Amino acid sequence: MEIFKLLSITLGAILANNFIFSQFLGICPFLGVSKKIDTAVGMGAAVTFVMGLASAFCYLVNLILVPLHLEFMQTVAYILVIAGLVQFVEMFLKKNIPTLYTALGVYLPLITTNCAVLGVALLNVQNDYTFIASVAYGITGGSGSGAVGAGGANGTPIIQANVAKGAYKAHLFSAALRVNFVDMQRSNLIGRSLDQLLQDGIRLTYDKHMDANVYTGFEDYGTTGLMNNPNVTETTAAATGTGSSTQWKDKSPQQILKDVNDLLSAVWASCEYDTDAIPNHILLPYEQYNYILTTMVSDLASETIYDFLMKNNAAVKNGGELFIGGCRWCKGAGTGQADRMVGYVNKPRYIKMDELVPMSRIMTAPNVTNVCYDTAYMANISEVQLFYPTSILYVDGI
Repeated sequence: MEIFKLLSITLGAILANNFIFSQFLGICPFLGVSKKIDTAVGMGAAVTFVMGLASAFCYLVNLILVPLHLEFMQTVAYILVIAGLVQFVEMFLKKNIPTLYTALGVYLPLITTNCAVLGVALLNVQNDYTFIASVAYGITGGSGSGAVGAGGANGTPIIQANVAKGAYKAHLFSAALRVNFVDMQRSNLIGRSLDQLLQDGIRLTYDKHMDANVYTGFEDYGTTGLMNNPNVTETTAAATGTGSSTQWKDKSPQQILKDVNDLLSAVWASCEYDTDAIPNHILLPYEQYNYILTTMVSDLASETIYDFLMKNNAAVKNGGELFIGGCRWCKGAGTGQADRMVGYVNKPRYIKMDELVPMSRIMTAPNVTNVCYDTAYMANISEVQLFYPTSILYVDGI
């Protein structure tokens, strides 16, 4: 069992928790002498030698300090041990390999202050390594069984997000504005800004593009949106209406409330009832939205179905908030072109879209052929990023 532990420490030190590339310790000599292979090998051997011996000697020093309750002297004692070892290495190189001694220059005595050397001694104590494990850790320069580098080997749960390149797609929006010189002069004479009028047209085009990007994405770019993400669960509304209908126009206010609460409860349960994940957004087709806005709960009541839903929904009852609104993209968005209700947690932690580069004027150039000015506009936007597909639900047939 000890052999496997040593192997874990050794491989982890070299691959998973390397002092230079993972823990960013000992960067100074690494950058200072790594331009030439011979000096890099020499410095590497010197540092490895010092780290190995320092681990051994500091382990023995710690056996003296702990029984005397002098743990607060560990850092000072370790620095003295390391300084002595560096002096030994310096004298050895100066006498036996003078060319390497000269090439390493000031970086050789600076091993004393190398944070990797002191760090390995302190981490040996922190990880409670045995003598052999300490030496192995010092020579290989890292730990394979710590909470950071163990990769779950020590029983620590690992939560990992997919942030690889291409996890979420982005695309360019581009449009051009052409202002005819003669038209521009005419508009100036009558006190109207043709340039501003056309810029408003560009802005309207961009807003429509953003709208489509949010809700449906673009097939040409291989993106989806809030209404058609393939990772989201699709369900059908309960057939509790008149004649086993699923449509809200055939249901009572109580049955509509149940549809809403079933959606909210399903999403919240999928998020393991996290209080930060209470669904707070429901989107409906405008036909259904207008229906609940204008239809009273009963002939004798002065309360609309919308008011009834806002007071009695599961989100509000559990201390959350709820927005119910109309969205034209819900119309026919469901399976078989059924009308779709979408409920989700509208927070950046769960869902967002990045405007990586806001729409900006890139350049304006004269166009001699057409006697006009051409202005290019561009933007860079991402698709809708749905981090937790369980935080959203589609209910069709309402």
